[in-house]
Amino acid sequence: MYPQKDCDQSELTSKRHKRGFQAGRFDIELAPRSESYVDEVRTGSTDSADTGEIFMDDMFEKGLAKRKATLGAEYVEKNLAAADDFTLPFQEAMTTWCWGFGWGDEIIDVKTRSMMNLAMIGALGKMHEWELHCRGAITNGVTKEEIRAIIHVVAIYCGVPQSLECFRAARKVLEEEGLL
Repeated sequence: MYPQKDCDQSELTSKRHKRGFQAGRFDIELAPRSESYVDEVRTGSTDSADTGEIFMDDMFEKGLAKRKATLGAEYVEKNLAAADDFTLPFQEAMTTWCWGFGWGDEIIDVKTRSMMNLAMIGALGKMHEWELHCRGAITNGVTKEEIRAIIHVVAIYCGVPQSLECFRAARKVLEEEGLL
């Protein structure tokens, strides 16, 4: 799809470390690209051997901004700072793919994405993640009433016991946020 420079994962990881991971700097700003540059990347006509890496770095940066906006900069920075050689590739991939690609397009607004996430994560029964995304959903404008309606859908499609787990987690978050 996009031309990629041949390099191993450790080379990419070390470049990202130099960019800020080891230094604890996660305040990356998105650098706008010209339309002609974007067209060159899409068509593969750029002379740069780093086109694929630049594309992935841009997607990572976009994902990092989306992730911080929803989950909070402090939470994201704490997770990235705790990443080591074992977990860093996953953090990079998740930030790039889930947040850069998945949350990066503007077709579905962040509030709707948050509502979808609560329903899907609730269906999976991943309550730690559900609680985290419940906080993010509130940040993205999801109301207490909408959270309740989402949990009702979880009850219908996944069962009452699972919805009770969601209600417990929601109550904790809503109380901590001063909404109950």
